[in-house]
Amino acid sequence: MSKRRVLWISLVAVMIISSSLFMVGAGTKEAEEVVPAKVGGAGLGYKFILVSHGSSGDPFHSVVKQGMEDAGLVYGCAVQLLFSEGDNAKQVDLMEQAISAGPDGIGISIVDPVAFDEVIQKALDKGIPVISFNNDDANTPNPRLAYIGAAERAVGYQLGKTMQQYLKRGDHVVIPEEVPGMSYAVNRSAGIIDAMDEIGVTTEELDAGYERATTTSRIESYLMGHPETDGILNVGGLTTEVAGMVVEDRGLENKVVVGGFDLLPNTGPAIKKGITKAVIDQQPYLQGYYTVVQLAMMKYGKFAAFDIDTGRGIVDTSNVDEVLELVGMRIR
Repeated sequence: MSKRRVLWISLVAVMIISSSLFMVGAGTKEAEEVVPAKVGGAGLGYKFILVSHGSSGDPFHSVVKQGMEDAGLVYGCAVQLLFSEGDNAKQVDLMEQAISAGPDGIGISIVDPVAFDEVIQKALDKGIPVISFNNDDANTPNPRLAYIGAAERAVGYQLGKTMQQYLKRGDHVVIPEEVPGMSYAVNRSAGIIDAMDEIGVTTEELDAGYERATTTSRIESYLMGHPETDGILNVGGLTTEVAGMVVEDRGLENKVVVGGFDLLPNTGPAIKKGITKAVIDQQPYLQGYYTVVQLAMMKYGKFAAFDIDTGRGIVDTSNVDEVLELVGMRIR
């Protein structure tokens, strides 16, 4: 076991002990004697269900899941993550199932501005708090109580702004999207386009699909059909990873620059090689972790929900080595 992993486990153990002591209420002698620190962190015993648009096979969402599970350990709560594989109708059905299970709170990734409004209100009407994570509907009415994740248009613009140094007026970039129309894709693409417009770079959005073989084929086909392409600016982790691999396989390292999101297993090596110039790390571990933490504190302490921006940090050759081990641990 690596020293970094041991340190992380020790940190979680400290949080468990601290949380347990907090829940004991050590202000009175009776509490100290009667209520010992409980196995399973704070021992709250709540049940939370997270409903995601993502895929169980997507490494990005495994990091979200790791954060959720670690928070469940710290707070002594049962946690579950359900995946709809990019199918909005299925995600609504999973929300209905979650409501029927009567949990103490639900987290949901809101990838459509209207599809989840009614089912979220249904949960709230039954007294089940709902907060969104990873994706949010920030532009139209939605009754969710808070959002934990990145500000999507802002992070898209941040990526585009970072990539401006590698492009010039008259260049052309493609923006592959795993699921066009989903809120994250719409807003991140809009941010990227804003940054490209500033320097006179043309853009085209591409439906790249949400399955690795399909994504690879579509990005390859686009490059073959559009040899004038100077950059691939991606809005998701899968397309970012695949784009770097396609550029390397086709020997286009000196012609096509790559930028995007997240730190999937093959993205870090592409950054080290200089193929992928930069990615936004939206810190998915924190999205899973803080969703559970906030729901737990809302239930236990009756705290009001509040938004948490999990960040828009840039990972490039200057700092990629610092985070690669953490990627292997499903922390970054």
